Amino acid sequence: MKTKIISLVAILFIVSAFTPIELKIIYSKDVNKMMSGKTKYVILDVRTPAEFNSGHIKGAINIDITQNDAYSKLDKLDTKAKYIVYCRTQNRSQVVGNYMINKGFTEVYKMQDGITGWVAGGFSVQ
Repeated sequence: MKTKIISLVAILFIVSAFTPIELKIIYSKDVNKMMSGKTKYVILDVRTPAEFNSGHIKGAINIDITQNDAYSKLDKLDTKAKYIVYCRTQNRSQVVGNYMINKGFTEVYKMQDGITGWVAGGFSVQ
């Protein structure tokens, strides 16, 4: 019996180690709720500085994905932190979110409706 339990635990461990981490799709209303909770998230805005300066989510950091050094900046981020990535709509954040997952980041959320959905939802920007 003990051998069976040890074998089962070993199998579960091996399976969980090879379960792929996926980019999680959420919407602005979800982000608003998440930000008001106790869990800390890094809000990552991947738009250009001009877009960022025209209005962004409070506390967001800006990494312009169109710049040559963007991926090296992403590589310097803590892979264990929890990230919410957004852009104007969804295209750039999809690219960045997938990149982060492939680089070993463990918890990455993509705000599907982007800053346009955030503003349309009535949430404030800085």
